[in-house]
Amino acid sequence: MGGMMFNGVTIQYDPWLDDMGNSKRAYWFDPRHVYLMKMDDEWRHLFTPSRPYNSFVMYKSLTCTGQMVAQQLNQSAVYDIA
Repeated sequence: MGGMMFNGVTIQYDPWLDDMGNSKRAYWFDPRHVYLMKMDDEWRHLFTPSRPYNSFVMYKSLTCTGQMVAQQLNQSAVYDIA
């Protein structure tokens, strides 16, 4: 399926909605107003603890700390086609 446009906005088709029984539903979402903001010096924070003395295992962890920011809450919509 090719790209679709509606008033200059690209429409992205998600077949998962058809599988869930929501084939006649459209979600309008503008990522300019709702986005993820990362915390300074806490994004992709790597931690490598010391290895246990009785096993040959390497442990590593990766953490990311952030928050969802909403600048305009009335910019999203859900449309049902009856």
